Amino acid sequence: MAVSDELKPGPCPFCGSDKTAVCGGPSLVDPDTPQFYVECNGNRKQCAALGPDATTEAEAIARWNAAGQIQKFWKEQSEWSQQTFGADSDRGPIGPLKHLEKEAREAYEAAPENRALEIVDCLFLSFDAARRHGLTLGGLVELCFTKLAINRSREWPKNLPPDSAVEHYRTNAEGRQG
Repeated sequence: MAVSDELKPGPCPFCGSDKTAVCGGPSLVDPDTPQFYVECNGNRKQCAALGPDATTEAEAIARWNAAGQIQKFWKEQSEWSQQTFGADSDRGPIGPLKHLEKEAREAYEAAPENRALEIVDCLFLSFDAARRHGLTLGGLVELCFTKLAINRSREWPKNLPPDSAVEHYRTNAEGRQG
């Protein structure tokens, strides 16, 4: 399947190389299902990045290009934050986490038309805390998938009011969930 000029993978979000290509074929798990991904062929000694799997070329490219935008944002936000608030080596994650509490309250209380920007503040502070804790973007995403697997294994209440906080059931001292 040929990739059109309008739909091409962007540069590698990790090394910046333009030598990226869509790869694919039958899925190893289910040969009847196609599996596509984008790979970096730029600098094999330092970067052999592979993008997320997808069932179409277009989806694989979209996921790869989104990863590039997130990596670009992570870098630009990091530079701005360290210039504005101090180097990561001089500041730890607790300050951004304390500020996150305040911004989460602002997002909660904001008028609906202003809420999205307050949520973005929460993302900025989460990124700052993660980076100042020593995580890379790749490390953060890896932990996100780990936590997602944990959350999928938990039991969650159903049929709660739309804006109520939903927390997983916790096991108490007697081993019962409450």
